[in-house]
Amino acid sequence: MGIKKFFKAFKDAGRGFCDAVAKGKNLRVELVAAAWTLLLVWTSGRGKWYYIAVLLTSAVVISLECLNSALETLCDRVTRERDGDIRKVKDMAAGAVLAASVAALAVGLFLFLDLDLWRDVLASFLTGNAWAVTALVLLPVAAAVMAFAPEKKESGESSAETEETAEREKESPPDEEASGEKENRDGEAPSEKER
Repeated sequence: MGIKKFFKAFKDAGRGFCDAVAKGKNLRVELVAAAWTLLLVWTSGRGKWYYIAVLLTSAVVISLECLNSALETLCDRVTRERDGDIRKVKDMAAGAVLAASVAALAVGLFLFLDLDLWRDVLASFLTGNAWAVTALVLLPVAAAVMAFAPEKKESGESSAETEETAEREKESPPDEEASGEKENRDGEAPSEKER
């Protein structure tokens, strides 16, 4: 592998990560949460094992969220119609993110349910590190704004097209035939009276 290909691989990976951040609201919230926990460790003056625990758990959650976003994009590319197998694949990927997030939360609770840590954060604030404590307060606000901000529309898609697509999805149940006709219990097409 040449040096150009090596750096191109990094460039492509960076572009992919930026695409995932732009597309994924959850990923943006997770990045803010990771920054918040790292800032908390720093302001409390804890040792390297705290940093390692936070970095590893954050990296696992963020990596799985990127994979989840990639898989959802690929599934949507395969079909936009309701498909049980596609739903299962998406749900399994989301389940992996959920499992990692629960594990990260458990690690966070273990590390941060320590009164000495919070006393050290307060002491850091009182000794002139006010900007760090201010950031500790503002980062959760930023995460909440990102979590509850409305989604951006795809470029070129008008709100009328979006509403029309949503209406069509509501009107047609997922088990209808492509022709629009349902079969009765015997597998026969419905009669004029049943329609």
